[in-house]
Amino acid sequence: MGEPLAQIKDELAARARRGDARAACRLGADLMRCRSSLASKASSAMLQQALARSGQTVSDDTVSMLASMDNAAASAVALCEGIGEKDMREAIVYQRIAAERGSTRMRLWYAADPALDRVDFLADLDAWQGYRAVALDYLEQALEAGDPDAPDVLAGVYQPRDAVIHTGRVPLRLPDAHRYFVYRELATLLHPGRPEMKSTVPAPEPGQEIDLAAVRAEAEALRQKYYASYRPDATRQESPGVPGMFSGADDAQRICGP
Repeated sequence: MGEPLAQIKDELAARARRGDARAACRLGADLMRCRSSLASKASSAMLQQALARSGQTVSDDTVSMLASMDNAAASAVALCEGIGEKDMREAIVYQRIAAERGSTRMRLWYAADPALDRVDFLADLDAWQGYRAVALDYLEQALEAGDPDAPDVLAGVYQPRDAVIHTGRVPLRLPDAHRYFVYRELATLLHPGRPEMKSTVPAPEPGQEIDLAAVRAEAEALRQKYYASYRPDATRQESPGVPGMFSGADDAQRICGP
């Protein structure tokens, strides 16, 4: 897993196009990591320039954020050497192959974090339409398979329209307050000791129209139906968010398998 991607890209691509889901997943994940690294490097440089021009004192949180961005970029230098932006845009092709041919986990990854342009939708219009056609079905498959990350992603999908800001990363949006609170409650049942995500924007709170007793009953029913045998992995880093947000060298193996 330590060799430069450019040296094995053609081999992985050929295997992926023959239907090898793990090869497709590995290639898609590594291309996404390269694109994320490039974006982190650019964002860090822009922020540092803005701070230098402002002359303001830099807070500890900002220093930590810059260090995290720089570390993300530096960790992928060897992997991404020789990989261009055109290569990175092909990540969605291989991610989709992995989802179609591979595991429920791979489908959850694709539904939660598609390798698509979130700003210039027209650049990936066909791919966005293909994503929207299958994303919810893939998420429900992950839920029914007992994937412990599925409730978090589904909560992001159903986050209420009146929320101050859409805090979920998943780009599929189907606002439904009741379903949002059901999946948020289910995630809490599965991860009772997990810390809250740090954010300047508070998470939506239930209004009077939400029947909290019904929410809790439905979440418990889902837990018993799909997660009765689930026990949190004590060795796993429990943190808020959704799968596929790559931040470390082992992420491709975590999603795609060894």
